[in-house]
Amino acid sequence: EHLLRWFRRLLQDIKANRTGMPDLIQFFPEQRRYRMIEVKGPGDRLQDNQLRWLDFCAEHGMPVEVCYVQWAADDSVCVSSDLSDLQGALCPS
Repeated sequence: EHLLRWFRRLLQDIKANRTGMPDLIQFFPEQRRYRMIEVKGPGDRLQDNQLRWLDFCAEHGMPVEVCYVQWAADDSVCVSSDLSDLQGALCPS
């Protein structure tokens, strides 16, 4: 059902909806679920078209998350995520 809604939105106005979709899809085969992920690097912000897609996904119960990536002082990668109202950090503070 999610794919059907996704493609209907895309086909309603291809020019307006062809950009802004989340960057990644992560599959969890054992749990038969997935989530879409929008990745943002240092200094990057969500664009209007991305916000519209994120809102659409949230309105229709599609699992979507924004992942903020930044470089840590020791050249390792630090990642934090924001899933709707829930926030979780995947790197030390």
